[in-house]
Amino acid sequence: MASYNINNAPSTLDMNTIKSYSDDSGGLARSCRYAVMISLPTGLTQSNYLNNNIDTLSASQDLTYLCEATEFPGRGFENLEIRYYGPTFKIPHRSEYMPINMTFLCKNASYEREFFDDWMELINPTTDFNMQYKDNYVVDVTINQYDNMNNTTYSVDLIEAFPIDVNQLYLNWSSVDSVHKLSVVFAYTQWQNNTVSSLLQQVKNN
Repeated sequence: MASYNINNAPSTLDMNTIKSYSDDSGGLARSCRYAVMISLPTGLTQSNYLNNNIDTLSASQDLTYLCEATEFPGRGFENLEIRYYGPTFKIPHRSEYMPINMTFLCKNASYEREFFDDWMELINPTTDFNMQYKDNYVVDVTINQYDNMNNTTYSVDLIEAFPIDVNQLYLNWSSVDSVHKLSVVFAYTQWQNNTVSSLLQQVKNN
């Protein structure tokens, strides 16, 4: 038992009390209520990168509805280990942003796969394999979470995002009821919490 007072110690731990806390502010967040918005890279609007078989803008917009799974970004620190006397301790010296995984359902026309093929080709054309200028292929990607009333409760922007892995699609004669799911890994420079930003702006305006 602690030898000091705990100011926020719970008085009860019954199910009704726990439910009342979980029901505050509209209840618990549902991981299935989200939307991903991917902007069209500047370079893909140039005719030499457009695939004649698809409408690239429509394919980009369709990805919002076809993104079956994704994740909100995290943030970590790279640390230096320091020791003067006794145990070592860590000092953070740089922020680290982990890549984001997204899974997209594929339609029969394979527009989604062709869209990401074109994007990867834009970054590193197979004609000469010279990496292209960053401004031509990076975009901002927005991920929103919604409550049961379709209000945005949390929103982030992935700043200067681009695909770094467009994974293979498996084929199998026995998988007659399976659908193609394309896994894409995005890198980005950093992410921005739009919810916090909007609240800070409100405070400044007041």
